[in-house]
Amino acid sequence: MKREFSANVILLVGINLLVKPLYIFGIDRTVQNVVGPDVYGLYFALFNFTYLFYIINDFGLQNYSNRFVSQNRDQIGGQLPNILGIKFFLFIGYYIALFLAGWWLGYYPEHWKLLLLMGLNQALVALMFYLRANLSGLGHYRQDSLISVLDRGLLILMVGAMLLLPTWRSTFQIEWFILAQTISLLITIAVLLGMVFPKATMTGLDFDVKKWKGILKASSPFALVIVLMTFYTRLDAVMIERMLPALQAGGTASIGEYETGVYASAYRLLDAFNMMGFLIAGLLLPIFSRMFQVGEEIKTFFTQSLMLVFALSCSVAVGCFFFRYEIMDLLYTNSTDYWGNLLAFLLPTFIFTSGTYVAGTFLTASGDLSRLNKLLVVGVILNFSLNLFLIPQHKAIGAATATLVTQAIMFLLQLEFSRRILKANFDWNNILRTITFLILGVSLCYAIAKYSPLNWMINLILAGGGTLLISWLLKIIHPQFVQSLMNREN
Repeated sequence: MKREFSANVILLVGINLLVKPLYIFGIDRTVQNVVGPDVYGLYFALFNFTYLFYIINDFGLQNYSNRFVSQNRDQIGGQLPNILGIKFFLFIGYYIALFLAGWWLGYYPEHWKLLLLMGLNQALVALMFYLRANLSGLGHYRQDSLISVLDRGLLILMVGAMLLLPTWRSTFQIEWFILAQTISLLITIAVLLGMVFPKATMTGLDFDVKKWKGILKASSPFALVIVLMTFYTRLDAVMIERMLPALQAGGTASIGEYETGVYASAYRLLDAFNMMGFLIAGLLLPIFSRMFQVGEEIKTFFTQSLMLVFALSCSVAVGCFFFRYEIMDLLYTNSTDYWGNLLAFLLPTFIFTSGTYVAGTFLTASGDLSRLNKLLVVGVILNFSLNLFLIPQHKAIGAATATLVTQAIMFLLQLEFSRRILKANFDWNNILRTITFLILGVSLCYAIAKYSPLNWMINLILAGGGTLLISWLLKIIHPQFVQSLMNREN
């Protein structure tokens, strides 16, 4: 169908730009301000800890199914019942691993209620993303775009009501926030099952162990990709909380919990910004996979996708860098200059992370996962080593530095591997335009921040918008790219 990709990019990004920032800054941020950085820091550390074992719930089935269904749309009925059956036993294995690891790391009894409930939520998230992968693999991008905000929309309604009512707000507990997530995920999964089951013409689960072996063997390369990516992107918060256990003078909360809370405050902005790249990557995976299958020329589409994401991420990161203290003061009641300094280290990470969403998705779609896995092993070792060395000395800023260095190296390596697959030479014209764009963008943002007499929020908009305009004038965002998308056949 003509214009399907571009229309759904607009729909996907549009509704997520409405709902998810409202959740991140209206709900998640407010929860941290209400319960305090220490309590939220513990929540954030436990969340990342449960996420480390996410692969047991998923085992690569999401990416495998997205790629498989997009290339074999008539075979979903044979795959879906078996994979849902597999997921039942993966869930049991996940809980066993979570319990053993939590016990080994020395989490206290008062942590276990949060830990097990958050583990349930991770299992539900894995199921939700798997069902969504089937929708997008079938080409139902519009339905997937709409369902992508359902769980967050429900959370906004439930938690928002609690935070707005004075009686509930004054006694608000982090457990309520976690339970609201559980309810919203259950409702979203129920809706997804109602959408996917009829398309797969299935009525129940299939416990055919022979078929399971084939599916798990095919999904295992994707599983390794996910487990490695999870470890090098989620270890930081867990290591901050576990490596800095000493009590603050005269207080009851550990330094680790407080530093993790500060880290979470800055990382929340990174998560919000990464939403753009994550959403576009979700659309690129089935498209790249199908282009590989039919032998379509992919170099131009890959390059222009990468340049688009780069221009958007630089415009946001560079603009926010010069107003980092104002942003943190606006968002958090406990903010200090330390919080702004931490954000300064994480903002450049957004640029490199955005690039990995495109390059990593391309490598996944190519089917040559051995290269990607080798890169991710390097990422895990590098990130763990840097955190081990930097956190004791520099606390949360040390973890942010480790994240920045790791993401930069991972992006450059993924980009080089993508270039080899495409058999493309270095485009020095693109490199020169990119360097020029960065110099002009940084100079413009600096001038606005230093010399403009306007309110800082207006200056931030001018800085980001001006940088984006420079990218358009220099054709970092290629003028013909939008037109090429409009003319694509789905």
